[in-house]
Amino acid sequence: MATHLDALSWREIYGRTLRRPEQGRAHAYVVAPLYDNMTYHERDTVVENTRRSMIGMLDHGDVHYVTAEMTAVLQDIVREHMAHRELFHIDEGDLPSSRGFVYFDGSVKLPTEYGFNHEQELVAVGWAPLLVPPEHFESRVGRRLLDSDEKDQIGNVVIGTMLVTFVETPPRPRGNFEDYGKWKPRMWIPCPWGVRTDPTMVNWKGEIDHVDVSTPVGPTDLDPGEKISYEDSVEASRRVMRLMLAWMAFIQTEIPVLHQRPESYDRVMHKEGRPPADVKVTLLRRYESTPAKGMAEVDWQYQWKVKEHYRWQRVGPNRAFVRRVKVRSYWKGPEDKPRIERDEITVLGR
Repeated sequence: MATHLDALSWREIYGRTLRRPEQGRAHAYVVAPLYDNMTYHERDTVVENTRRSMIGMLDHGDVHYVTAEMTAVLQDIVREHMAHRELFHIDEGDLPSSRGFVYFDGSVKLPTEYGFNHEQELVAVGWAPLLVPPEHFESRVGRRLLDSDEKDQIGNVVIGTMLVTFVETPPRPRGNFEDYGKWKPRMWIPCPWGVRTDPTMVNWKGEIDHVDVSTPVGPTDLDPGEKISYEDSVEASRRVMRLMLAWMAFIQTEIPVLHQRPESYDRVMHKEGRPPADVKVTLLRRYESTPAKGMAEVDWQYQWKVKEHYRWQRVGPNRAFVRRVKVRSYWKGPEDKPRIERDEITVLGR
């Protein structure tokens, strides 16, 4: 029976593949932002950075799980209300965190010329910051972003979010399973803040306010028969964007609440020396409000990391306005205790 722990299992199994340098680089090469005019060293650096970014979105990002039933509901909503939706907008704060992934337990079909019936299953969609080098900025908007603290370790500037799709490996071309395993990445979709995103941005060429964000042309040393057609990529991108838009609307409708864990699970985790994961369940009906009884039980054996998140906060004169603000990650708990990062799963189900 499928459960929310399947998302953690997929993360652990696929994460091992990415952490193997050679095999992980083969996966990262599929979605790395590569350009024709890059040198070998530049391409090698980009592929390695992409691999590390994918590892980061799995290991250090938020984990979301959508049940098979809710996956079907989301697709029904897409068919009924988004069948003609072509333009999308993902702005800062729309996604629940700066990096993470959502695992779909139900069947989501994406077109491909290699799969059975020309389809393949979508497994998960990950997201991470969309970065560009600082020398690409010339405009007023660019200078403002350069002054912000939204940069990575080598000074690249965050201008939006990038989406990465993970799918079941198609049976063709021959040797796919030996090269990649059961799963592989497929698409890299850039979503700059303040810019309408359309499905063709999966192979995007253009400039946004003098910021050079030309779409990578992708691997050029593959045989023509091994390349997925542009039409399939655009249609797959369209389906993913519609599904993500429906999911984001649902995930913001209710407040996630901590779900009770079985006592045996806590005992096993403590025996292995690992902290138990907190499971958050998003319900379409809220829990009935009841007065708290007794003292709250707090685990003071560790310092735990509060991940980066967004919250609504009152600002302005007399705190009359409400604005969505970003809360940076920080450590909580006694300073003399060891630091540990807990797994946290947000489930969409009913």
